[in-house]
Amino acid sequence: RAVLVENRRSMLNIIKKNLAETVRMIDGEPKVNTLATDVLSLLARSARESFDIVFCDPPYDFRNPANIIEKLFDGGFVKEDGLIIYEASSKKSQEMPEPDKIRKYGDTSLLFYSYAGVNKK
Repeated sequence: RAVLVENRRSMLNIIKKNLAETVRMIDGEPKVNTLATDVLSLLARSARESFDIVFCDPPYDFRNPANIIEKLFDGGFVKEDGLIIYEASSKKSQEMPEPDKIRKYGDTSLLFYSYAGVNKK
């Protein structure tokens, strides 16, 4: 099951439209929920469920991205054997916890964090 969090209504409408197209293409019902909220508001609450993989794609100028990584793990949003994949700019440095792995794709970097990796550093 996937949960998509987006605070801009216009983007959420595009996501829902794309999900509807996907359902038509695969002739099924994807297990996807959408939440119209700010991710920091969501992370301020207790996790209702934990996920194997969390993909974060915030704006590249997002302030305090390390806070998101910490809250995802500490708030129980990621399973202990789970993974956070955080998308960031390859050109602009931000203060982040040291990832377990980095993959660069042009202007984009994907930073991979495991629960064990973040808690051992």
